[in-house]
Amino acid sequence: MNEKKLILIDGNSLVYRAFYALPLLQNSRGRYTNAIYGFMSMLYRLLEEEKPAYMAAAFDLAAPTFRHKIYDAYKATRSKTPDELGEQIPVVKEILQLMGIEVLEVEGYEADDIIGTLSRSASEADLKVLIVTGDADALQLVNGRVEVALTKKGISNLDIYNLANFKDKLGLTPGQVADYKALTGDPSDNIPGIPGVGEKTAVKLLKEYDSLENILEHTAVIPGPKLKENLRMNRQQALLSKDLATICRHVPLNISLEQLSKKEANSEKIYELFSELEFKRFLEKIGKTSARPEKNGGVSRYQPDSSRLQKADYPSLLAEAEKNGQLYLTMSSAGGKNPGNLAVSAGAVNYFVPETAAGEFITSFAAIFSNQDIVKITPQGKALHKLLAARGIPLKGLGFETSIAAYLIDPNRKDYNLAALAKDYLSLEIAAEPLNPVRDLDILKKIFPVLKEEMAKLQLEALYYELELPLVSVLARMEARGVAVDAAILSELAADLSAKEEALKNEIFALAGEEFNLNSPKQLRVILFEKLKLPVIKRTKTGPSTDASVLEELANRHEIVAKILQHRYYFKLRTTYLEGLLKLRDPGTGRIYTTYNQTVTATGRLSST
Repeated sequence: MNEKKLILIDGNSLVYRAFYALPLLQNSRGRYTNAIYGFMSMLYRLLEEEKPAYMAAAFDLAAPTFRHKIYDAYKATRSKTPDELGEQIPVVKEILQLMGIEVLEVEGYEADDIIGTLSRSASEADLKVLIVTGDADALQLVNGRVEVALTKKGISNLDIYNLANFKDKLGLTPGQVADYKALTGDPSDNIPGIPGVGEKTAVKLLKEYDSLENILEHTAVIPGPKLKENLRMNRQQALLSKDLATICRHVPLNISLEQLSKKEANSEKIYELFSELEFKRFLEKIGKTSARPEKNGGVSRYQPDSSRLQKADYPSLLAEAEKNGQLYLTMSSAGGKNPGNLAVSAGAVNYFVPETAAGEFITSFAAIFSNQDIVKITPQGKALHKLLAARGIPLKGLGFETSIAAYLIDPNRKDYNLAALAKDYLSLEIAAEPLNPVRDLDILKKIFPVLKEEMAKLQLEALYYELELPLVSVLARMEARGVAVDAAILSELAADLSAKEEALKNEIFALAGEEFNLNSPKQLRVILFEKLKLPVIKRTKTGPSTDASVLEELANRHEIVAKILQHRYYFKLRTTYLEGLLKLRDPGTGRIYTTYNQTVTATGRLSST
């Protein structure tokens, strides 16, 4: 049974993130909607993935807080909220309330303080808590029951912090976050900190002295005259900065955890509001659209009608494709020369083409596939390119590829297959099964206009049609051509590196005074930390860490460490790249055949598998 969870949302932080992450969108009446749209995308994803029993959203009020009373310049450098954003915040609050999610604001306190108070009381009640925010201040709230999901690159990509990974990620404990900000300052909140203390210095000081107060007590013995002077001269400023950076966990809320139970949503009101905002994607989620499939146990019985394509149907299908200027096509094969089963449509009728008839169908429709004026709509553009090219048929007129469109809309999704897209855009819960071309064809026809509209809203059409879609055919040709590899040169380089590794290994053994397995963390720990008495930088569950970051920090402490790092570098270069490429080389052609992925990295670069 799943453990009950409370999700706490930093409303202001996420609305701001959404506003600046998306283009300045408006509905047909000129109402700004981008912050609302981005926030709702995040919220629906949270609800679907986390299924919280309790939920609340905290917001800041415009009035001054207790921090302004102790430091009147607090947040003084922040610019005024843009009007285009300001008008969207009340709408976000209204939607949250209509969805049965508690909206909390307390005069004199910030959203962080409300979240800190609720997370404390919830964790004391042994409830799991997830805080979703774009503000790193919340990291000080992490404990054994509280995790923080920090937004990065907009709002859809979340970085999870918990007790298990906290020190590895930041080099600090949650209890040191306010001390860290007190040392470094925070320009976004106009927290002064200590002049001249940067991130590395702050972490180093906290590792050695644990807290700001202890650092200030030991100022006299801290090395570096300039640092020592800055600490001494700015003592009170540092303590003030810590007070400003520390989240209050005792806000007078007068609300119980049970009052945060997620209540039933007012679907009618939400539907009216989303209709006014012209959020078609979210209307689908409410369930007000027509043609929703029957459900059985939460999974759709999704069995669209189709007819088996006979030769006698060819003329009418050809004529319909020419008349409508479009052809939808899906395959049960994800690539290769064999298409498997096909499904095809040029209008109302969906046709099934069994694998045994697929080759004949492709040959008979070669003129359609090569016709630039007939738009091909498919979820498998590159695979279709390669399939046709293997038969000497050029694919022209690729007009829409769903996975690439969905990727541009949300580059942080995990899946771009039609079943996953149907869930998010059409509210279709489809049972997991192998590629089903008939099912996929029906989804394709439904989702095509939805994705087109979504791209238009986000102003992605030029990027899609002028860059990403033409790239499909380029990548298909690159994959078919392969990459030539000179085996002789790679082998020579690998042998050279192997000799260097052997020489380094002997030098390492001489410095260690014994032989040991360089690839064994356990044996390396014994040499470095027990025999050579090097300091332990960080620990894992099995003992002191010997990862690259640790060795890099220890490299100046002992000659052996630099040689171990160099040995690792040579070993990885030889085994991963030189020998690795040789293993992938086709002996017949001398080429490597890879797959170039357009929809994997959130940054937009290609990946190769």
